[in-house]
Amino acid sequence: MVLIDGSVVQMISDPDGAGVDITNHGVISSATFNVASNATPGDMEVSLRDMDRDLSFVSGKRFKLLIDGTPMWSGFVLIPGRSNFFPAGDGVEDTKARRFILRGVDNNRLMDARVLRNTANYLKKIPDITTNTYDGALLRTALANYFDMPGWLDIVTEIDDVQIPAGMDITTAKPWAWPTQGSKLRVLADDLSRWSAAVYYIGPDDIFHYHAIQDRECSWGFSDRPNHAPISSTTTFDGAYTGFRELNADEDGSQLATDAFVWGGSPFAGSGTTVFHRATDTDLEDLHGKWQLAEMHFNETNYKLQQGVDQRAHMIVYGSPTHDLSLSEPGSVVGEGPRGLRFPQWSYGFTWHQKDVPDLAGVRRHLYPGDIVPIQLWSFSEDGGTTPFTKFLPLRALSISFPSGAKDGKTHIQFRGSFDLRNDDNKFLWKYLRAREPKIQEVSVLPVNDASSDSPTGGFGQFVPTPDPDGATTVFTVKFPYIPGTVQLYADTGGGLTLRPRGTFYTESDPDTGEITLVSPTGVTGLYVICRTQAG
Repeated sequence: MVLIDGSVVQMISDPDGAGVDITNHGVISSATFNVASNATPGDMEVSLRDMDRDLSFVSGKRFKLLIDGTPMWSGFVLIPGRSNFFPAGDGVEDTKARRFILRGVDNNRLMDARVLRNTANYLKKIPDITTNTYDGALLRTALANYFDMPGWLDIVTEIDDVQIPAGMDITTAKPWAWPTQGSKLRVLADDLSRWSAAVYYIGPDDIFHYHAIQDRECSWGFSDRPNHAPISSTTTFDGAYTGFRELNADEDGSQLATDAFVWGGSPFAGSGTTVFHRATDTDLEDLHGKWQLAEMHFNETNYKLQQGVDQRAHMIVYGSPTHDLSLSEPGSVVGEGPRGLRFPQWSYGFTWHQKDVPDLAGVRRHLYPGDIVPIQLWSFSEDGGTTPFTKFLPLRALSISFPSGAKDGKTHIQFRGSFDLRNDDNKFLWKYLRAREPKIQEVSVLPVNDASSDSPTGGFGQFVPTPDPDGATTVFTVKFPYIPGTVQLYADTGGGLTLRPRGTFYTESDPDTGEITLVSPTGVTGLYVICRTQAG
């Protein structure tokens, strides 16, 4: 293990076998670990110093990354490559040093490497389900009986019963059928989640997760005015915002389609009937220009009738199979950008460090792809800064690295995440975000000052402390309690109000009463405090 910026980092090889901690061999600044949403397999690359040639690795063995004991990446070493540290023939005698470069994929590789099969009979389909059964129960049954799942994987505790598939109407006359034998595990998970928009993945905690959308809501978000409010849960947002190191926001028009052509039915000049539909948004063409997209679905299921090509053309342009304007008009859908390829799509990227992550009972609540995260940006405000720009978006991809070269010379644990909402997302996800975002906005950071009658937890406080400075008084009080570590004190000693250093100029002597103590009051003629408030 190694200590990085106050946190213990461990890289464990073969955790289900010998369990060797190889962190001290790692070139930690070059290590990268990536995870993605929709159970897409993430990857990793780690370079190791094998100075005495006593390390060995086997393709297919497992590998884990832990930070302060919390699993952050878990998967398999698939390519244990080797290289050298020194040029050949450089005259170094008796050197034993060599380099291992481990590359691998995370646990979600199993979604495409486990096959549905029935050991009782490989030649017939698995018996249908004829009574209403929840998706979670179906998934647990399949993992236990129809897939060869590894013993280290928990296939029970984090699989929730979200919804009964097939419209909650499974009967003997209308049974629910399993995918055919030989189908991948991902096919079953996709089929079940299609009815409920459930989020599923095999996590770094070595647990199969299957949860409702609302259970992936993050209890904290990002803001350029962070309040550092404490979190009281892991899955319900309660107004806690943290800061970030970097931000980028991109408007992507590379997939624009304002004019869609879709053919179906029989091929051109063939027997039978060819069907066609064209969907065009002339208003958006005036704004973005004409961008055309064509698809041909001859003899394909769902495209043999006129209704099928109508729905597909509308879905491409408007994001709705029936051109339902309530789903596609500007301003009706949250997540920065209404549905349909007639609109450019926005994506947001944030970089943050380990110490920026809030904790609950001493355990940091890290983000994982699939989490839905509040974003509040006052710098993006369009009304002069009165109302923040607020979004509520899923985390799509996460990268973990350990960069060095900071001003203080330290190595940091760095996270980089991308957030966006996509046209091909399940309609239930869009519906949930549309309903939830107004409530998220209600718990945004509120301004608090000397005229306020009360203060929320995490309020943006701006106060003139009492009493007035007289050159002798050292203890001052702001109107409301403040969150420790958030005070910014400005003092006037003759040259105007200037930000002063905590510790050498003042101390946060009693946050629960709003008390601040000056180290020396001599020459102070004015004070002003910015802080994050506690409830009061």
